[in-house]
Amino acid sequence: MLTVEISSEGDEVFFGVFDKAEMNRAPVRRHLRCRLPAGELRSLANIFPFISSRDFSSDNEAFLELVSAGKLLWESGFPCSVREVFSKTPRKTILFLLDERLSGVPWEMAYDGSDFLCRRFACARILRSRMPESRGKEKAVSFPLRVLIVADPAGNLPFAYKEGLWIKDFLLRLPGFSVDFKSYPVEKLFLRAALSNYDILHFAGHCARGGGDGWTLSDGIFGPGDIIQAGESAALPSLVFANACSSAAITGAYPERESALITAFLFYGTRHYLGTLAAVEDARSGDFAAEFYRRLAAGLPVGENVRLCRTVLSSGRESVSCVWSRYLLYGQPGFVLYDRRRAAVGRRRKISGRLRAAAAAIMTGAVFLFGPSIQEEQSNYMLLLKGRRLSRGGEYKVAEEVFRDVISKTPRCVAAYQFLGEIYERTGRRKEALQCYHELAEHCLRNGYKRGLSSAYTGIGWMHQLQGECWRAREFYNRSLALARDNGDRLNEAIVLRRMAVWQIDAGDYTAALELLMKSSELNRENQWAYRHRYNLACDYFDFGLVFVNKDDYPAAKRFYLKSLRLFERLGAEEEISDCYFNLGEVFFWEKDYQRAREFYDKGLALDVKYGNRANMAGDYNMIGEFYLGTGDDPAAERAFLLAEANAVEAGAVPELADACRYLARICRSRRQKQKAREYLRRAQAIFREINLPEYYNLREELREMD
Repeated sequence: MLTVEISSEGDEVFFGVFDKAEMNRAPVRRHLRCRLPAGELRSLANIFPFISSRDFSSDNEAFLELVSAGKLLWESGFPCSVREVFSKTPRKTILFLLDERLSGVPWEMAYDGSDFLCRRFACARILRSRMPESRGKEKAVSFPLRVLIVADPAGNLPFAYKEGLWIKDFLLRLPGFSVDFKSYPVEKLFLRAALSNYDILHFAGHCARGGGDGWTLSDGIFGPGDIIQAGESAALPSLVFANACSSAAITGAYPERESALITAFLFYGTRHYLGTLAAVEDARSGDFAAEFYRRLAAGLPVGENVRLCRTVLSSGRESVSCVWSRYLLYGQPGFVLYDRRRAAVGRRRKISGRLRAAAAAIMTGAVFLFGPSIQEEQSNYMLLLKGRRLSRGGEYKVAEEVFRDVISKTPRCVAAYQFLGEIYERTGRRKEALQCYHELAEHCLRNGYKRGLSSAYTGIGWMHQLQGECWRAREFYNRSLALARDNGDRLNEAIVLRRMAVWQIDAGDYTAALELLMKSSELNRENQWAYRHRYNLACDYFDFGLVFVNKDDYPAAKRFYLKSLRLFERLGAEEEISDCYFNLGEVFFWEKDYQRAREFYDKGLALDVKYGNRANMAGDYNMIGEFYLGTGDDPAAERAFLLAEANAVEAGAVPELADACRYLARICRSRRQKQKAREYLRRAQAIFREINLPEYYNLREELREMD
C-alpha cells in the first residue's frame, strides 16, 4: 500500500509518498511542494461536483470535461516525482492522509493519462485533524454483523425506500447478517439511541447541502451534535454508508468540531465512512449501493470493494451517469468487515461431514452396495471395513493402499472409489479425488453400470462445487439426476437432489434449496425400510437445519438438527452425531447462549476423541477457537488453534491445517507479531495454492499488505 500524505502550510501544499518497504530502507522522509497554491487547488476541486452531476457516456462532451479536469489535477496538483511513483508502483492500494482543509479536493479523480486513480487503485482517505484527541470508542465488530438500514426517513423519496428494501432482502439471504429496517417516520431520538447497537449503518435519504448540517429525518435535521452526543456514551457503527447528496463533503478552511457530519462520525469511533462529494440521482445511487453490498458479502476489503463498484458502473454503453465518480471512502482500505469464512464455518465444516456421511452409509449396514455385482462387493466386505476403520483413525496412507488393492482386484467395487475419493479430499488432494471419480465414471461407461455412473457424476460435481466451479458442478449433477431417474435409482436420485440443494444454499437461493430437500426427503421416507434411505433422510434433516441457519431462523434449525441427531443415534452413526452436536452448538452460539454452545461442542469433541479421528478433531478445535474469538478470549482461542494445528499435521488433514494457520496468523497480527504472522500466512498460502485458489489470492494480498 502507498501512503500519500498531503499537508498544507499557509497557502502552500506539500506531498509525501511512502511505501513501507522504502521507509524501512530510507532514513529520510521527503515532502515535495505542489506548484498550485491551496486556494487554486480548491477552486479546481469545485469543478468536479458540477461535472460529475451531469449525465454522460464514454464519448460525449461531459465525459471529456471530466477527463480534462482529471488531467489538470494530475499535472498541476501532483509533483512530477509523485506522478512517477504512481506510474511505476506495483501496489494496488493508495491511502490519502489529508489535512481537513484539503479534503474537498477529489484527489482520487486525478486522470494519469490512462485512467482515473480511483479506478486504477483501491483508494481511501484518513483525515489529519487539528482537533483535540477523540473521546469516542472504537467498536469491536460483532458476529453476526448487525445492520441498520434507514431508508426514506422523511417519507418523500420512493427510490431510497426501494434501495433500503433491496439491501435488506439481499443481506437477509446471507449467513452472518442480522438486519433491521426503518423507514418513515424516523425520529432523531430513535437514531441517536440506536447507533450503538449496530456494526453497519446504511442511510438513504436527504442530506443538507454541504454535508455540514446533517440528515433530514421526519422530525428535523440529525446533525453533528446528535452524533457527538451518541458517540460520547457508546461506540458508533464501524461502517457508515451515507447514500445521500454531498454526504461526504467538508466545507470551510478548518472545520470546527461540529461543522460536518462526517468528521463527527470519524472523530467519535466510526472506522469507515462512505459518502458522496456531490449531488446524486436517486436511482443511480441505488445501483452503487447494490454493487457495494454484493461485494461486501463476498468478503472483499472495503477499498477494493469501492474500486470495483466504480469500475462496474463506469463500464459499457449502458452507463449513462457518473455516479461512481461522486463517492469518497474514509478509513483503512484493506479492512475486511465481513468474514465469509466465519459466516460459513458451520456450513463448510458440515458439508465435509456430509461427504464423510455419504461414504459411511455404504459400510455401516448390511446393504452397502452401489455397483451391479453384489457378490463381488460382498467378497471385499472385510477389506472395505478395514480401510474405513483406518481412514476414520486418520491412517490415510494405509487406508489408501487398502482401497487401491480392492480396486485392482474388483474394478466394479464402487464403494472403494467412494472411500478413496473421500481420503483424497480430507487430505486436501482434490485433484486426485476428481481423478478418482473420473476413473470410476470411465469404468462404468465402458461396462454400462448406470448406478455407479450416477454416483461417479455426483462425486465429480461435488469436487467442482468445493473448488467454486459452480456451473461445472451443476452440469454433472444434472447428468447424475437424469441417469438415476432413467434407471429407477431412487437412492442416487435422492443423494444428487441433496447435493443440488447444497449448491443452491451456496448460491443463496434458500427457496430452491428447500424445494430440492423436500423432494429428496420424500424419496427417502418412501423407502426408509432400507438402511441407506434412512441414513440419507437423516442427512436431509441436517441440511434443512443448515438452510434455516442461513435464514437466521434458529428455532427451526434446532428442530431439524435434533431430528437428524435422533435418527443418526438410532442408526448408530456416531461420527455424524458429532457433526450434529457441533451444528447445534453453533446455533446456540449465534443465540449468545455460550454455555450450551460449549456443552454441545464438548460432546462432539468427546466422540471424535473416542474414535481417535484426528482430522475431525482438527476441525473441532478450529470451531472451538472461533467460539473463543467470538467471546473475546484470545488466549483460549490460540490454545485451541494450536491443538487444531497439531491434530491436522498428525492426520494429514490439509484444509484444517490451513484454517488453523490462518487464524493463528490473525492472532499474531493483533499482537503485532508480524514475522510470526507472516510465517503462518505463508503456510496457509502454500496449502490454498493447491486446494483453493481464491483463498490463495486473498492471502497473497494480505501478505503484500504486511510488507
